[in-house]
Amino acid sequence: MFYIKLLRNIISLCPMNTNSIKLLINYSRSGGTLISRVLSSLPNVVLLSEVNPNQNSVPYLDVAYQMKQWYNLDVAGNTYLEKIEFIYNWCNNNNKILIVRDYSAFDFLPNPVNLFSPKGSLENYKLLHSHFPIQTICFVRDAFDVWISRDCPPQFSNYYCQYVSSILQLNVPIFKYEDFCLNPSVQLKMICEELNLNYDEKVLKSYKDNHKITGDNLFDIPSRGIKMGEIKPLKRKRIAVYLQNKINKDENMQQLNLMLNYPITYKNEYYFYEEKPSKIWVELKFWIRKLTNKYPKHLY
Repeated sequence: MFYIKLLRNIISLCPMNTNSIKLLINYSRSGGTLISRVLSSLPNVVLLSEVNPNQNSVPYLDVAYQMKQWYNLDVAGNTYLEKIEFIYNWCNNNNKILIVRDYSAFDFLPNPVNLFSPKGSLENYKLLHSHFPIQTICFVRDAFDVWISRDCPPQFSNYYCQYVSSILQLNVPIFKYEDFCLNPSVQLKMICEELNLNYDEKVLKSYKDNHKITGDNLFDIPSRGIKMGEIKPLKRKRIAVYLQNKINKDENMQQLNLMLNYPITYKNEYYFYEEKPSKIWVELKFWIRKLTNKYPKHLY
């Protein structure tokens, strides 16, 4: 804390135009890479991607590492808060706007780094809100598609329910991935207005050249969205009938989608579905994995 107070005193002697930190709350496999890639392409924006105050095991998710690699800035400070303070003040002194893309799933999903005991609360929001002026938005996706994209883990809805409840309690603007894909220019303009960003429609084409980002663009096998090379709605993936029946009976999933105003069943009139792979191949692949104990790969 001594370092932070000292840094504040030094910065206070320098004239600057203070902006709020823009916090993007987004769950894994919910379109966060796409919207972050677009937002970080806007003029004078500096974006930290998938960062969390309690995640310190992956070097490329460290804020100092990202600032050095992407913006050639050496960041001072030891703790997450000290580093954010340094970056925030640097942005204000250089007419930049700081966006923090939260690694939200880390706070809700059991994993080795959190010793399989997640906090169950939005830790980035709590920390930043207590130290800085912030503006927050959430970017969500239909729970069925998040679940499918995560390989249909059996305990998904228990943890995702905590996350959705937490973001609704914030009472902040919520934008939908599906709406953004249907009408990106309108949705981007609304997001920019909400966060006081300079809207520039040209980034909806130039964002593909922006590599200052983490997420599915780093996968060995590119995601469907990356492969398309343009912003448009994705068709819902086929899943085995066994999984369809299972998820349609999951009351948590129904409640989740009701809370976010989505349809409450896997099959409905609002979505188109992939033609490939064939139904036979989907069923065969599922049962092979099921019978050989290779399905699912993870629980959450």
